[in-house]
Amino acid sequence: MKFDEINESEKKEVKQSLSDEEKAKKIRELLAKTEEPKKKKPKMSKVIFYIFVAIVIIALGVFIVIQYKENQFLRSPEGIAEQQQKEADALVEKVSKIMQLPNEQPTIATVSDKEKLIEQSFFADVENGDKVLIFSQAGRAVIYRVSENRIINSGPIAITSNDMMIE
Repeated sequence: MKFDEINESEKKEVKQSLSDEEKAKKIRELLAKTEEPKKKKPKMSKVIFYIFVAIVIIALGVFIVIQYKENQFLRSPEGIAEQQQKEADALVEKVSKIMQLPNEQPTIATVSDKEKLIEQSFFADVENGDKVLIFSQAGRAVIYRVSENRIINSGPIAITSNDMMIE
């Protein structure tokens, strides 16, 4: 606050009655009085800002903890099994829109080396990445190409102990 901002009556009083040293002292006192109330009042905008920052920090902390726990779950055996089950259900849903499937949960395999399967006529048109859905109770197998969303082959199977034989 400047000397000009002090009200006129106080200025006159200071100019008329006091010596130079006393005037300076009085002016400092008047300035101190006018500045004190401003220092005592905290601005609401600062309070709101600090509350906002605290809320953001808390929300960020909660988000990080949730993401960490979810990531840990997905890496656990239970999480991996759940993710594989979701993928299997989605695959069965896609294939069931193209053809009628037996009412059982299939065993699903992904073709990774077509050269090993090409000897069997059932797998003649198979490509790497194709999915093989094996319905063991119904005795059926379906080859599904995800990239083209189509059935490559379907047919009966015979399962004997640990070996699968495509007819």
